[in-house]
Amino acid sequence: MPKDFKDLIEIQHYDTYHYARIVDAMARDPMAYMHDLSEMLSGDGFDYFCEPFDKVSALHKFASIVIDRTFDEDLLGSPTLAPSRSQVFAGAPLYDYQMHVLPVENAFEALNLPHTTFVEFRSARGWPALKPGFERHLYHARRSPCVECPQHESLPDEYNEYFGELQLTGEVEELCDRLAEEVFFVLFANRSFLYDFNHMMASYVTSYASFSSPDEVDPNSIFTSRKDGSSRLRRADTPDWVKTAVEFRERGRCANCKVELGTLRTPIKRAEFDHMVPLAEGGLNDVTNIQLLCHICNNEKGAQVLAPRLLYERWYPA
Repeated sequence: MPKDFKDLIEIQHYDTYHYARIVDAMARDPMAYMHDLSEMLSGDGFDYFCEPFDKVSALHKFASIVIDRTFDEDLLGSPTLAPSRSQVFAGAPLYDYQMHVLPVENAFEALNLPHTTFVEFRSARGWPALKPGFERHLYHARRSPCVECPQHESLPDEYNEYFGELQLTGEVEELCDRLAEEVFFVLFANRSFLYDFNHMMASYVTSYASFSSPDEVDPNSIFTSRKDGSSRLRRADTPDWVKTAVEFRERGRCANCKVELGTLRTPIKRAEFDHMVPLAEGGLNDVTNIQLLCHICNNEKGAQVLAPRLLYERWYPA
């Protein structure tokens, strides 16, 4: 991509809405995904999500982990006779597909990312070549010994080893990060989702902060102590790039009353950038947790948590 286009992102829309729906469902009903969220967000590594105004936002990071886990589950779930995209475009009949293509391989191919294929992985280890038609029995091999093809019983373990190797080499990480960019592109415009997502994250921030012992002498600590002995994230200055992104998302209007703030600012029509979920409630210093409010609405809101307005400006007049 030319240097002049460094601020542009190429969106392939490869299963973007599928992954976005998963992320959205987890944010809207975290209790239904408590086990998954505990594995993803609990523990010492949670400060990864708390870095103040990281351009790789908390949503990018969360979506990348979700996508990684989705590929892993697809690997272990119900198999499909999944031809590669090149086979589809070539118009090959179904019975000519000689190899099972994993969902993760199709994603690599869709985004034109270099990767090691499952066939190459097996060949490098000197494992015997798979016979044509093996994929018809893969379903049985994954769940119970297949009477028709006992030689295929090792396939599930081989698939797991292959995916683990892709994770070690960083190939899966690059893929998931690319797909997470697309998910962010879709969901950042959804004010209701951002509200739910930051509420979900706030519960883990609060839990994580309760086990942290911030050193108030250290100005670099991301946590600060409160009068009641609890901890919260230290307030960080909102960077210009965050303000630009949020103002662009809101099209220069207050996210609550919808007054046009425009370029001519007055004491009344003054743009202010507010934490959707306040830091005191476990909110993040993150671009997804910032909203544009006018001076009056921000004063009225104070440290409260207010549900977002679901009004958006049309793309063109009705």
